[in-house]
Amino acid sequence: MWFSHRVRIHYPRTPHLPWSPGAAADDLRTTDLSGFAGREVVVTEKLDGENTTLYRDGLHARSLDSAHHPSRAWVKSLHGKVASAIPAGWRVCGENMYARHSVPYDRLDSWFYAFSVWAGDRCLSWDATVRFAAELAAPWSAGATLTWHPNAEVPTLR
Repeated sequence: MWFSHRVRIHYPRTPHLPWSPGAAADDLRTTDLSGFAGREVVVTEKLDGENTTLYRDGLHARSLDSAHHPSRAWVKSLHGKVASAIPAGWRVCGENMYARHSVPYDRLDSWFYAFSVWAGDRCLSWDATVRFAAELAAPWSAGATLTWHPNAEVPTLR
């Protein structure tokens, strides 16, 4: 089943950092970074794909009522292979990279990049997200970690 009417969660927009290059005028930018101070921060590349959420019993793109589109066929096939390994109440969020959007990519490891795994309303740590993706042995990649800061200060994030 591609979609069921059980509880589905719309993934929120991810804001760009204030100094991010290439952000469009309609992109959301954060202005207050004080919440990062002194916390563990993992920075990954923000990919230009289609936000997609996989559940044990279905999937959807950013819009909860996503209609069929040929660019979603690959991720639907992936879901068919991994759905039974996603625990009930969990969801895997990532980017479906199958369709080309405004940024061309020529060296992708996969058409799906997982960036967060949720157990109910709790987001797993980055390490747990990477482990979960690896345990599924799925043809996907956990988003590449660009940098990790165990005790972040704003100047080090730049």
